[in-house]
Amino acid sequence: MSGLRNRMITRCSIVVRLVDVWTRKTPGAQEVSVSLEGYVKRPIRKDDGSYMFLDVETESALLEVHSPLYLPVRQELVLSSLNPASPVVTVPLLPSGFYPQSSGSTGLRGRVLDSTGRPAADALITAYATDEAAARGRLSQELAEPGDTWLKAGSWQGASTAGETFLLRSREAEELVQLAELAPGGMIRLDKPLRNAYRRGALLLPAVSTRSGSDGGVILPFRGTLPSKFGVAVRAALGQASGAADWTALAGEVAAMPDITISN
Repeated sequence: MSGLRNRMITRCSIVVRLVDVWTRKTPGAQEVSVSLEGYVKRPIRKDDGSYMFLDVETESALLEVHSPLYLPVRQELVLSSLNPASPVVTVPLLPSGFYPQSSGSTGLRGRVLDSTGRPAADALITAYATDEAAARGRLSQELAEPGDTWLKAGSWQGASTAGETFLLRSREAEELVQLAELAPGGMIRLDKPLRNAYRRGALLLPAVSTRSGSDGGVILPFRGTLPSKFGVAVRAALGQASGAADWTALAGEVAAMPDITISN
């Protein structure tokens, strides 16, 4: 048995861990389809809900995730960048227009329209809480420098998970960051290096990076311990066209917001 286990470990190329960013849960096997483009073998679904791909011979692979409940995912994976001992990739799943949000969820719904009033599909949407009271955490190390990927954070409001997006903000700078890994002692690893420097106390504000659906619809999920009301800055872009709005979120509600119109 141990020999078989060792052989399987050496054959394991990629482990894909899917996470619902709204609930922190793993979607059920019937809710998603996971594959690598051009890879004929079906992945092995493990007991924890992750998907294991064996014997991937290429240097990179295009991961595809499809589901009626979540926006589709197409993500290039570079095998040499993965930890050979544990080649785990965490993939956050964002809700589609068919997502059945549960009672007590916090979020916003809206639409993106083009300058003629037609739905703007596949627009890039970025949104973040603007109120300091909505901060989910704070930087607890003295200094984080450009190029850093490991940070120490504390004062967390609610549990976090790999795949979540935040706006890291100080008086001097701000940028969107995505958690790739949470480690003991308050350590977090980002999926990309920092562009700016930040000092102790910099805010980790809840944020969303998503896309509009075929009907122009947008769902912005927020989670964690949040104030009863907080402002949200929303930006939409498609090609050369862009637009912006300032919305207000209410804790425990998924509120409908006015349309955002994008134009050149």
